Amino acid sequence: MKNDISPDFKTPHFMAILQQYERAMDEGSRPYFESDDLLLLAEYYATIGKFEQGDKVVDYALSLHPDNPDIQTFKCGNLMAQGQYEQAEKLLDLMTDPNDREALLLRAQLMLNKSFPEEAARIFDRLYRQDQTLDTILDIVDVCLDTYSYDLAKEWLDVAYAEAPHHPDVLESMVDYLHSSGNDNQLPPFLNELIDLYPYESRYWKNLAHAYMGMNELEKAHEAVDFALAIHDKDPMAYQIKGAIYLLENDTDHAIGAFKKAEANSNDKSVAWLALMQCYYYLKDYPNCEKYAELALTLPNLNDSEKANAYQKLADCFIKKGELKKAYDHLILSQQLDKENYQLYLTWGELMFRIEKREEALFFLHNGLLLAKNTEFEVEATETAAQICLMGDEWLQALEWFEEVDRKDSEYNQCNYLSMAYCCFQLNRETQAVTYLQKAVSLSPASFDDLLYRQMASTDRKFYQLAESIRRHDGSGQ
Repeated sequence: MKNDISPDFKTPHFMAILQQYERAMDEGSRPYFESDDLLLLAEYYATIGKFEQGDKVVDYALSLHPDNPDIQTFKCGNLMAQGQYEQAEKLLDLMTDPNDREALLLRAQLMLNKSFPEEAARIFDRLYRQDQTLDTILDIVDVCLDTYSYDLAKEWLDVAYAEAPHHPDVLESMVDYLHSSGNDNQLPPFLNELIDLYPYESRYWKNLAHAYMGMNELEKAHEAVDFALAIHDKDPMAYQIKGAIYLLENDTDHAIGAFKKAEANSNDKSVAWLALMQCYYYLKDYPNCEKYAELALTLPNLNDSEKANAYQKLADCFIKKGELKKAYDHLILSQQLDKENYQLYLTWGELMFRIEKREEALFFLHNGLLLAKNTEFEVEATETAAQICLMGDEWLQALEWFEEVDRKDSEYNQCNYLSMAYCCFQLNRETQAVTYLQKAVSLSPASFDDLLYRQMASTDRKFYQLAESIRRHDGSGQ
């Protein structure tokens, strides 16, 4: 599972090397560095997601130390990570000692990447015959996990577990295997055993919290991450986990508090800012959503999907402010980066309604729902499309989509009964309108306090009178 950044990257020696290297690259000079320092630099850039810079360090290292097997091994691994298997194989053939342990592990990894598992298995057997140690077995497991060869990883992990079931390295490998293969529900016993061995290792507590989140055991998740925070009370990753747990509990206010603590204690603000953007968007607090979306877009390490999401959120904020040209421009930017985001098309739909292009609006909404179909967001997306149609006076389509939400999750849909009643009223279906008003009164009385109800009431006095007459009863149908 994902661990914190290596302590090696926080030492004064490493920081000095990093500063010296980056200054040399800016100046175009070529100073000498020890091979170990350059490898650490390459690992650092890979860890923070700057893979291109990492590749440049490795190439620079090879120019200074062309026969260094560790650098050759690292370069070979980089080539395979980029899918350049032929170049990796050529480098392996040129390595000074092709029978070196690391070279053999890389060749086995190459065989797995090229879908030759039998050849990889033969190399593994050869390695184990040469050195029948736990380290060899766990190195083999790591190669299998890196290439998503989970069945083969499990075979060797069973060997390791039979030999040393309580060894911390075996437990670590078991955790990595279970997480990578999607079996997080089996993680707690192994993580708890690691915690018994190392109770002050906060990453085990954080990984345990993640596991409980996946199992929807949120109280246990809170307890685990609280232990991590007791060890390091300014751990940004722990606060991010805490915020994510609150979101699963639909407690957005506390989630915001946790993400703000992550923001305050982290050098990399990307996770906190994107999470805060999402929280405020959910709360319809568009000024704060806009603030954090713009902050996130100042960061250099966002991927295309994250940038697209931020542009889409900004577009929606601009629609709410009536700045439709800005909204259009930001939707174009979002679409250029990610055409598969269902929210992009829903926002296009809302913009089209605002500029009175109803056919285009419905076209975009239907396409957004097609992208969300059979995903965890399907119900939420359908509700959003219905609300956009409601805003655009497209009563029949709004009602149909609200009814679809009701069929799929009637409890989730309770807050929409008032809107469904309004649609029915506009369609002259007064009996149906009364039924939905009665449901709203009994199941979602708070919806009568929303701004939406006040807008309905001010727009249509007759609907307001009908709704208030039903509110005076107890919602029992009388």
